Amino acid sequence: MARGTKQKHREGEGVLYVVAMPIGNPGDITIRALNVLRDVDLIACEDTRRAGAMLAAHQIKKPLISHFEHNEERRVPELIDRMRAGERIALVTASPRSLPALMYSIDAGGDGNKTST
Repeated sequence: MARGTKQKHREGEGVLYVVAMPIGNPGDITIRALNVLRDVDLIACEDTRRAGAMLAAHQIKKPLISHFEHNEERRVPELIDRMRAGERIALVTASPRSLPALMYSIDAGGDGNKTST
């Protein structure tokens, strides 16, 4: 996805982008990751404070929603519903622990949602 371009998605064609967040230095994030973060509708992250600081360092203003081990039971269905509505969501993570429940739910659903890393 090129910077500044927004692809329109039809209902049921939401996309989940898995974006690795650098630990410590915001300058360590890749250009591709920054482009994804600029173009998504929503950013789900383990720690909204850390993610917010990293986004601010790159002048990215997007809605943040928390997604971590202790809220994934209620958060995963919400994120899937948003993707079904066509939203593009970035899952920002510094750890692979937050990935399984959401990704497995999407893959098992077979409802047309896509994942991208």
